[in-house]
Amino acid sequence: MNEAADLLIVGAGLGGLAAALACARQAPGLRGVDLVEQAAALQEVGAGIQCGPNMTRRWRSWDLMAPLRDLAHAPGAVVARDAASGRELGRLDTRDFEARYGAPYLTVHRADLQAALAASVAQVSDRARLMLGTRIKTFSSHGDEIHAEAAPLSEPLRARLLMGADGLRSAVRSRFWPDVRVPDTGELAWRGMVPMHDLPERLRRPEVQAWLGPRMHVVSYPVRGGEWLNVAAFTEQHGPLPTADEEGHGAWAGEGRLSDLLQATGPVCTPLAETLAALPALRRWRVHARAPLRGVSDMHLRADSPIALLGDAAHPMQPYLAQGAGMALEDADALAQALAAHGATPTALARYAQQRWQRNAQVQARAARNGRIFHAAGPLRLARNLALGVRPQLMDLPWLYAY
Repeated sequence: MNEAADLLIVGAGLGGLAAALACARQAPGLRGVDLVEQAAALQEVGAGIQCGPNMTRRWRSWDLMAPLRDLAHAPGAVVARDAASGRELGRLDTRDFEARYGAPYLTVHRADLQAALAASVAQVSDRARLMLGTRIKTFSSHGDEIHAEAAPLSEPLRARLLMGADGLRSAVRSRFWPDVRVPDTGELAWRGMVPMHDLPERLRRPEVQAWLGPRMHVVSYPVRGGEWLNVAAFTEQHGPLPTADEEGHGAWAGEGRLSDLLQATGPVCTPLAETLAALPALRRWRVHARAPLRGVSDMHLRADSPIALLGDAAHPMQPYLAQGAGMALEDADALAQALAAHGATPTALARYAQQRWQRNAQVQARAARNGRIFHAAGPLRLARNLALGVRPQLMDLPWLYAY
């Protein structure tokens, strides 16, 4: 029978890959990390990611800056605009973030970050083993070990600790936290990309642009070294989707149509309308979010348990703070630190969850609050626009970025 690993991580998304890399590098006492992923190949889901200093600081500690140097983009600013008029409401200069927070504000394509993480995991293959095309079927406890039956393996995977990093539809969460619900928020995310050279010069903006309107907003920014423009639109869609092509698998809601998106956004200014019309294709997701975490047990099953959750498996959140991936990387860093200090023990998972649950709950709550502010209508919209004009520093978040 295979020797038991110290840690079995289920799910090789950004959080799972980061956890495997961080644990292999920061907890040298571990006797092996197994990272299993049911997909036969790593494939990006989504497109661009905004990466604040709390995230890029982890890149630096894991030696990811060099492989991502030519792929990431430094936007220089985050600009809030009125979606209907195009008027600038507020501007956050990010050029000094390196000096202020010790790490830069960057944008990156999710696939590029995923590839950099996977390549780094491959470099520590003597301590972390990535197993693609491996689908967990059942879990069981055997003394101080967790056994996982997995296809197509003939023998179970054995580990002292189990970490669920398997995303929104987490099998680990479903098995051990069966009462947790992650409801549909009634919002849709629409994503697309277009080569910069296919856009007229007036639409090739280097900054992060956030276009705010009633019950919607759109964010755009360059990725892939500035050669592509990533666009993400978020709309409130209560009731049935506007077309009949929904595929019905969790958050995925099928291909999107520009006409449906424009119906959901309502009238928008010419630059934004032209940017949306330039997208060669749209993909569409339902937004799901868990209520803010309420305690340690939402991330670690119980004090003596060898089972915990990380990233979207633990705290799926609305995307209105651009911190879903950031919290997953912070989780990975905290997990590695706890395992380095306490070994492959339930105590390590308890310390990890104690450190992380309040931080994640705060970010979940702030993301939901941002959604209400971004999508404000009527007097609240006017108050928001006035506040951003008078105090643009409201867009800066030291409590978030300095972590």
